[in-house]
Amino acid sequence: MQRRRSVVGVAVGLVMVGLGSAVWAVDMGGMKQKVETVKGQAENVKKEGWRNRTKRQGSESTGCDEECRRSKG
Repeated sequence: MQRRRSVVGVAVGLVMVGLGSAVWAVDMGGMKQKVETVKGQAENVKKEGWRNRTKRQGSESTGCDEECRRSKG
């Protein structure tokens, strides 16, 4: 009886370790995907910011952007 209880205890322990590592691996995969998404978003922001900056440079001399020019007619 004592031996059976020990074997069951070891089996339960191994299952818990196996499930724990599987959950950890899935969690790490999700975290890696989030990091890649954030990196991609940061690159897009850099590109868009540069485009907007270069567009605005033409209107900096007048201090008026395209919307302002449209409203003035």
